[in-house]
Amino acid sequence: MKKASTTSTAQLKSAPTDFAPTQEQIDALARRLMPEIKKFFADTQVQQEFANWQKKQAAAD
Repeated sequence: MKKASTTSTAQLKSAPTDFAPTQEQIDALARRLMPEIKKFFADTQVQQEFANWQKKQAAAD
């Protein structure tokens, strides 16, 4: 059985103010995420949903 976390809700909601990732960390994250992002946006269903969203936005203006 997994032990419950002792982190409070208040601790989870507050963002660290001293977080400063290094350029190497940013690059590593980008190398990991970019292929997945490209794959997502290449999906024809995603493209169709986006086109439908654009039409709804244009009609609302």
